[in-house]
Amino acid sequence: MDTESSAALRKLLSGNTDPWTPPLRSAWSRFVINSIIRHPHPFEEIRAITHDHWLQPDNVTQKEYERLRTPDDPPNFDQWVLLQGNNLADRIRIRFLQSALDNENLGGRLNNMNWNVLDLSGANFRLLTSDWPLYREIDGNRMAFMLPVSPTALFTATTHTNIFRTLKTTRPNALVRKINTEVVSQARLYVYSTDRTQDRFVMRRMSSTMQKPPFFPSLVRANPTVVSG
Repeated sequence: MDTESSAALRKLLSGNTDPWTPPLRSAWSRFVINSIIRHPHPFEEIRAITHDHWLQPDNVTQKEYERLRTPDDPPNFDQWVLLQGNNLADRIRIRFLQSALDNENLGGRLNNMNWNVLDLSGANFRLLTSDWPLYREIDGNRMAFMLPVSPTALFTATTHTNIFRTLKTTRPNALVRKINTEVVSQARLYVYSTDRTQDRFVMRRMSSTMQKPPFFPSLVRANPTVVSG
C-alpha cells in the first residue's frame, strides 16, 4: 500500500494533471483513510478485543469446534487456542486490520470526491503534521478531508466544488493556522515540523482534542468487557 501511495504522493506534489488511474487513486484513498487507523492506540484496542472476546470459548464456539475438529485436535476449543500460541491471535488481528484498512465504502466515497492540492507557500508559517493528521469537516453529505502532504502543500478532497472554492480563497495564513490547530490538537504522541519556530503553538495545543477510545465502537459494544484507554 505504501509503495503505491508514494507514487500517488509524487503525482500530487509534481502538479501532474494527467488523469488518475483507478489503482493509483484507490491507493491514495486508502492511505488517507488509514492515517487514522495505523497508530499504536487503535492497535492496542484491537489486541484487547481479539484476546478478550474472539478467542474466549463459549458454548456456541465449542459446539462448532466439535463439529470441525479432527481426531488429532484436543477436545476443547480453549485447549486448541493454547496450542496455536500467538499465531491465531495474530492472524485474526491481521484479517481485521486488512478489512479496516481497505474499507470499500469509505474508500469509494473518497475516490469520487474532488481532489486538489493547495499551495500555501505564501503563508508566514509552515504546515505541521502529526500522528493523527487528517482534518475532517462533515455536515451531512457535505464533506471535506484535508491532509498536509508537505510543509507548503495541502491535499484537499471535497464533495462540492463550492467547498473547495472557499478553501482556495481563504488567506494562506488563516488556512495554515486552521489546519495546524486541528492537526496538533488531535495529535496523540507526536507532532512534526521543519523547524522549532512553532514550538510554543504546539505546546499550548498538543493533544487537547484528541479522540478518546473506543476507536471501534461497534466492536466494543459487542464485547463490553473490553476497557479502552
